[in-house]
Amino acid sequence: MAKVSKLFLAVSAVGLSGCIYVVPAPRQRYVVADPPPVSPPPVAVVDNSPPPAPVQPAVVYQPPATEVVVLYQDELSPYGRWIIHSRYGRVWVPFNPGNGWQPYTVGHWVYTTDGNCVWVCDGVEASWGPTVYHYGQWAWTADWGWVWVPGAVWAPAWVAWRDGGGYCGWAPLPPECAGSDLITYRQVDDYCPPERYVFVSEADVTVVKVNQHFVRNNVTVINNTTNITNITVVNNRVVNSGVPISNVEERSGRQVERVQLADASTPAQARELARNGTPVRYSTPDIQRVQNRQPALAHGASASQVQASQRRQTQLNDELEHQNKTNQSIQQKLNSQTSQNKNLQSQDQAARQQQAELDKQIQQQTQADRAKQAELKKAENTGKTLDGDGQSEARKQSQEQQAQARQAEAEKKRAGDQAAEEARKTAAAEREQQAAAARQAERERQVQKAAEAQKSQPHSKAQPDKQPTDKQKPEKPAQPPQ
Repeated sequence: MAKVSKLFLAVSAVGLSGCIYVVPAPRQRYVVADPPPVSPPPVAVVDNSPPPAPVQPAVVYQPPATEVVVLYQDELSPYGRWIIHSRYGRVWVPFNPGNGWQPYTVGHWVYTTDGNCVWVCDGVEASWGPTVYHYGQWAWTADWGWVWVPGAVWAPAWVAWRDGGGYCGWAPLPPECAGSDLITYRQVDDYCPPERYVFVSEADVTVVKVNQHFVRNNVTVINNTTNITNITVVNNRVVNSGVPISNVEERSGRQVERVQLADASTPAQARELARNGTPVRYSTPDIQRVQNRQPALAHGASASQVQASQRRQTQLNDELEHQNKTNQSIQQKLNSQTSQNKNLQSQDQAARQQQAELDKQIQQQTQADRAKQAELKKAENTGKTLDGDGQSEARKQSQEQQAQARQAEAEKKRAGDQAAEEARKTAAAEREQQAAAARQAERERQVQKAAEAQKSQPHSKAQPDKQPTDKQKPEKPAQPPQ
């Protein structure tokens, strides 16, 4: 009975701690001469609790090969810029994505006949979405925000999924989770934090412009959802079914249409299909060739391939550096132009202020003159201070001032007329020079034309049967004087 009690206490302690312990049985002495006392084997306590989740090893990320980057270099350059990131290598950033933007938000989900849930981009993103939403992965960086890391394997969407409580959510899958043929929720939870997810009701997952139906209270929703990410890669074909279509049909009360996946071999075809809301698989012969070579390159490349890759990477780096220098030069020119514009504005403002002060002074002087004339007229009317000829002193001063004003106005007019006359003479001289130059050019053209015409005429032979003209007849000798 004592042994059973001790064993029960040991099992209880193990169950409470949640760990597996091996509890040895108490030693018993046996009174025997030979053989010596032997302890019974230890009693193993069985723990039915689930084992702890294995610790995921840190991923040593390898940037994509140079030839993978080259596939999309020219195609995506009109819509974004290529930069070099310290961890992910050469990556692409879209132009002006907007505040709070993240991938897989401008568009909607479509279920296809092959069982996948495919992302279809809308609006301006249809120009580059068929590439960056199905090849490669998106990573969040502190310096550039969301950047696209190139890849050569097409997927319905490189996203992680959560579902539960009538809601579903998705988040861009980071590059660290895309290096194996099986991507599970455990890998995703290590590299995709909850704040990266956007959520909608299961009934709205297939509506157009799904971003207008996002649920803002992500904390409450995410606690009621579980990670259902299960992505498999078979022969460079990715299967990502997303939220079960039965959940969407049950929540929306309607049957969800399954659409045939369209194929495109050029960026123009992919953009056109995306603008029409059609799920498209975009693949060029260059991408297919890289896909076929990837397994061999993963185990080791030849020396020529490594050298070609290094040369191409060096060329891309040089192009990026040249582009950065060009952008800096343009920015410096813009800054210089902005500074010049500010200086011109300052000068214009100073000139306006000076003109305003001059106008104010003229107005004050005019008012003073009018007041003085009024005083002189008043003094004239009252007959104060008459001179010997019977003319008032005030009238005399007024006449003198008026004469001075007329003289100043006349001088000002003469100066203006003189300046105008000089301008007319200068313009006439310039016109005369231009006319002389034109006449000289015309004379040279006529001379050249005559010379060319003379060269083009064949030389004529002398004809003896014709009489010489008056100019050709020899002059008669002069007659001697009589």
